[in-house]
Amino acid sequence: MNNWFSMKKTDFICFVALVILCVISFLPIRSTSLIYGIALFGWVQGLLMFAAPLVTLFFVLKSKDSK
Repeated sequence: MNNWFSMKKTDFICFVALVILCVISFLPIRSTSLIYGIALFGWVQGLLMFAAPLVTLFFVLKSKDSK
């Protein structure tokens, strides 16, 4: 008996893209450089908070167009 639900191709690609973004953003950055007084890690996390919803919206709209 299979307990897993099937996942659409666009949902899977979106999931993989988000996991890759998260892995990249949490890589240990050993730089102490500051950009406008904010550490590089903060900029990368801010970029992740901006990019994750955009990636999700892109794939949601793409899956609706393919129906």
